[in-house]
Amino acid sequence: MITAVEVASFTEQAKKFPPYDNRLSHMIIKIDSDLRKNQTKFTQAIITTGVKLAWSGAKGYWKFVIVDDEEAIELLQATWEERLEVFTSGAMGRLVSQVVPAPAKSVRSAR
Repeated sequence: MITAVEVASFTEQAKKFPPYDNRLSHMIIKIDSDLRKNQTKFTQAIITTGVKLAWSGAKGYWKFVIVDDEEAIELLQATWEERLEVFTSGAMGRLVSQVVPAPAKSVRSAR
């Protein structure tokens, strides 16, 4: 399962992608697949004021959507710029961190 740390690392790389690079879509599909395997239920993260990234099961099919006051669009149908903003705003990382437990830190006993 992908972690928020991996999403953050990918985001740094994504900032340098040429326009319309398909690695954004591949990462969205990978995270989508992980959330399905984990049977993740509804969760959301703010992209900007009034706009959210949501993992939604409306209509019985789980998918990422970008939601504002007027509409909801599937993330994979959004423009390349909108998909990039989902990562660069930190919304995808925040959403993943809500549903994927952080790796356990090793604890050393003090002797």
